[in-house]
Amino acid sequence: MNYYLFERDLTSNHVSYHYCFLNYDEVKFPENSKIQEHYDYLRKILSTDLSSVKRLSSFHKAITPQNKFIDTPYFHLSVDNISPEEYKTINDRFGINTNYRYNYFTKIISDIEEKEKYFKCGFLSHIFRNIAHDMKSDALEVTRKLFDGNCNVLYAFDFDQSGSIIHDNINIELLPQYSSVNFLKIKNNLKSLFPHLNVELFDIYDKMFLDYSPEKFHFHFKVKLYKNEPPAVKFYRTYNSSNPYLSPINIK
Repeated sequence: MNYYLFERDLTSNHVSYHYCFLNYDEVKFPENSKIQEHYDYLRKILSTDLSSVKRLSSFHKAITPQNKFIDTPYFHLSVDNISPEEYKTINDRFGINTNYRYNYFTKIISDIEEKEKYFKCGFLSHIFRNIAHDMKSDALEVTRKLFDGNCNVLYAFDFDQSGSIIHDNINIELLPQYSSVNFLKIKNNLKSLFPHLNVELFDIYDKMFLDYSPEKFHFHFKVKLYKNEPPAVKFYRTYNSSNPYLSPINIK
């Protein structure tokens, strides 16, 4: 593994870990670890079925294993600067059939061999603005209230087996410029906009930013909007690693 990503829901008890990698060399996990089976399966797909995708080893990939909050493991793959032919190869192999150019996709690992299964895609802002989603105006309004020019923003949502959008929820992913000042700005904006989040839980992470520098770790936030439920607010950070996103995302 190249790095690990910790996820904390600030509006519930949900915690999860994402095992993240760039290259896909042989890795040995602890004995009886379920992650070994998932990784070996994906490694075979990446190294064999997708061997024609030249820059595949530079794309961020992740496995989210099941835990008491997650019933089934997920695979995530980010793509950037690839040819239309390579993009089609990836879509065909994983059964991603949206007509919109995504930045990353997520799919249940056990569904990968089934082409007509649900999946999630994340889109850059300029792509999202051209997509008809029932919650688009809500998402853009939240972004406007949170965004002060110091973030990249992605919007992610689900698709059904036919590639049609499922309109019942949407993720707003805030990827800030890395600084303690921006962390505190976004934190205060989130607290103001979503008073139901657990402030005491959020405050735990303040100490991580007392002497923060971008090289130390990556962090970002996610707001998940639902049609019929209160929003969820999540905090993410990498650990056991220096910041792996400085060059690929080009945030300084």
